[in-house]
Amino acid sequence: MLLSAIGDSIVKGFGVGEENSFVYFKKNNLKTLNLGENGATSQECLRQLAYIDGDLVLIYVGINDFLLNYSLNKTIENIVKITDCVKKKGKKIILCSPHRISGDATEGWCNSSTFISANHKLKNFNLILKGIAFKDNYYFIDYYNLLNKVENYDNLFFDGIHPTKETHNLMRKELMRVIGDFCV
Repeated sequence: MLLSAIGDSIVKGFGVGEENSFVYFKKNNLKTLNLGENGATSQECLRQLAYIDGDLVLIYVGINDFLLNYSLNKTIENIVKITDCVKKKGKKIILCSPHRISGDATEGWCNSSTFISANHKLKNFNLILKGIAFKDNYYFIDYYNLLNKVENYDNLFFDGIHPTKETHNLMRKELMRVIGDFCV
């Protein structure tokens, strides 16, 4: 089985290497086509759709949208365009809600008002994505709440945004739990 993963630098494995990204699999029965791009927004993920292949498509995007102050409505509109396109290609969809950014992100990535605004949008984005996934019968991975439950949240990221190798491993475990039925 082939998993196409579209999204941003987190999908790409920024800072830990693509081979350590949470979407990376290279087993006999599961391989990954990683289409993640550093800095990608939901608008740019529409372009990534031209390259998807395989049975499953994972979508993980939104943090850059909100760091760039894109509206929640525009980002959701792009997500719906992405999922509609994937659905028309007859592929299964794994919709992922991105994690919130940690306070360390204000040291190099954004100022405090952008940080507050982005996290507010990410919280609402999570709820809306969950509703879309339920309504349209997509697989859903709630990384927002999964990681939010971990003690010492700031330690999950090496720069406030990008997960450490250990955090990618935690995220991969959840992904494997969701797609386990396909790998049998």
